[in-house]
Amino acid sequence: MTSVDLLTSVWASPAIAHVLVSFGFADGRRLVFSAEIRREADEVFSSLGAFFKKFELILIAVEERDIVKLRTNYRRKNLYLFPLRLSPEQARLLLVSYLERGNQLAAKPEFYNTITANCTTVVFRLVRLVDTGLPYDWRVLASRYLPSYLFELGPSIRQSLLAKPLKVRRLRPGQLYSPHPSITPQVFADS
Repeated sequence: MTSVDLLTSVWASPAIAHVLVSFGFADGRRLVFSAEIRREADEVFSSLGAFFKKFELILIAVEERDIVKLRTNYRRKNLYLFPLRLSPEQARLLLVSYLERGNQLAAKPEFYNTITANCTTVVFRLVRLVDTGLPYDWRVLASRYLPSYLFELGPSIRQSLLAKPLKVRRLRPGQLYSPHPSITPQVFADS
């Protein structure tokens, strides 16, 4: 494994962001994990329903180019990329924790909850497996501010990049743009 990145995408509320974690491998491939609600065909998302066991929680694993294109080209959202500095052992442990958590959810489904089981709290719990002393902070719930929390934690985060995050701009379908080596122009070429 060559890298681990945190990706955020601000949506409905300026204080709330969807949080994803991307793992880079030596062959150039990147795998992103995203904790999300699992809507059935007849279900429509409801913020209120997400508080009251209306949706199951799923953990998806997808190629980075696909999820970046979905959020920037189709949903017209900005993504922010925050490279993390983890030791190879920490990165491996985090990846394995994602795989194990996905298998747990497949074997025994759980409900999504806007406060206790969402895209950020799932990430936070998995990161705590790597760093058991990681303190809880209000910015875990106000996830738009999660990168500032990580920045304050110190040397495990590449502070110079967190101070000025790399921003994946809103893209029109087919527009070529490569703000980060892992997000290549080919991602957007076949929109």
